[in-house]
Amino acid sequence: MKFLKPTYLFSAGVLLYVLSFFLPVLQFSLGVKLSGWEVTALHFSEFAFINSISEYVGFLFTALVNFWIVGLIIGFFTGGNKIYLALLSILAILSSFSWLFSLEHSSVLLFGYYVWLLSIILIVVGRVLKKG
Repeated sequence: MKFLKPTYLFSAGVLLYVLSFFLPVLQFSLGVKLSGWEVTALHFSEFAFINSISEYVGFLFTALVNFWIVGLIIGFFTGGNKIYLALLSILAILSSFSWLFSLEHSSVLLFGYYVWLLSIILIVVGRVLKKG
């Protein structure tokens, strides 16, 4: 079971995570496709249109997933607090899956989203399986 070493899973997750920012993630009407980095930038631009506390919490829940992943990547190398890393793992998984339910139709999500989702799962599993 050498292929299931936490370092291999984690490394594959990080590579897929970086790759997902250059793959098509979202398709709007008229065939407009946005890559991962464009969707991230577009999502942060929505901050200007938040009208309530509940919208703000929902925005933070989905927008900060990339920061939580960076925290997990740093935590993989530094060891970090286990409770903090567990919280980051739970938040990353829940908020990445929330994109499936926050859009009217999941058909607008393209291949890049699923690569991004798989990368997050691999990063979390690699971090959880790592001893120490």
